[in-house]
Amino acid sequence: MFFHDVPFEGSPVGAWVLNMPDGLVRCFRSRHAALAFASDDAAEQERCGAKVAIRVEGADGVWRTFDAQMKGLPYGAWVRHG
Repeated sequence: MFFHDVPFEGSPVGAWVLNMPDGLVRCFRSRHAALAFASDDAAEQERCGAKVAIRVEGADGVWRTFDAQMKGLPYGAWVRHG
């Protein structure tokens, strides 16, 4: 399973950086743009048979996990094994 991690705040230069499965990174000017991309990419990857989850950091510092439709996932559905 691949994870898109979207932090609450951007980098020191004001960019939200997402790591891609191929090792490349994508930079976005806003958190909203990063979330939109993560959701679209997760949906496309799922259509191709891959499992992708989106982890989003809240203002409280807690990371929450969602599917491509931005529906919350239960803990056991996304926990990493091994």
